[in-house]
Amino acid sequence: MLKLLIFDWDDTITTGGGLDLYARCYEKALNSAGVMPPYDQVKALVFELWGRTHHEVLSSLLATFNADPALIDQVMDNYNKSLVEEEFLSHITVIPWVNEALEELSHTYILCVASSGNPQVIKNHLIPRLAIPPVFAQIMTTNDLDGQGKGKPFPDLVLKILETQNIPREEALVIGDSKSDLAMAQAAGVSFIAVLTGQLTQDKANKLGIDTVLASTAELPAFLAK
Repeated sequence: MLKLLIFDWDDTITTGGGLDLYARCYEKALNSAGVMPPYDQVKALVFELWGRTHHEVLSSLLATFNADPALIDQVMDNYNKSLVEEEFLSHITVIPWVNEALEELSHTYILCVASSGNPQVIKNHLIPRLAIPPVFAQIMTTNDLDGQGKGKPFPDLVLKILETQNIPREEALVIGDSKSDLAMAQAAGVSFIAVLTGQLTQDKANKLGIDTVLASTAELPAFLAK
């Protein structure tokens, strides 16, 4: 019996915070420390490491561009600051009808989030700014792993949620928009539904062998009611 729904955040609940926007934030953080790499190379590496912790991504960027690894604290601080600036937040919107879907789903299921994003940005900025209903029992991000686990595509985020909510994996479902979301769910032994509001297309989903594909999270209540 399905009890727990675990959502990715970017391009599953909200949109606008995709690869380009995050890559620009990483580039800005590097530039602030005097590291001036070509943007296309930054974007390519961010895509390759999509879903990993921000610390992992920034450490890899510093190493790739032969920068001093001691700069990591400075670039991390500047990266986190960029996530709460209007330049970033103004691009983020909630996917149409997802707020209503979340409200409806919360009457039947436990709702949680597994995200590589900054938890304070989600909780203190995006949820109130976008009037997202306060329906999440747990918002688990890579920041919450405290060095005791890895981000996507590893299963740690999902496993931590299962442990905290005391729900067996057979009674949980992951909803996401990317290959890394799928890999995370598979590694945790949890069923997966893809939504086509982010990185995955129907063709890519088919090639990955994903059985259930929805146009948007907004379609989830009707699908689960069948």
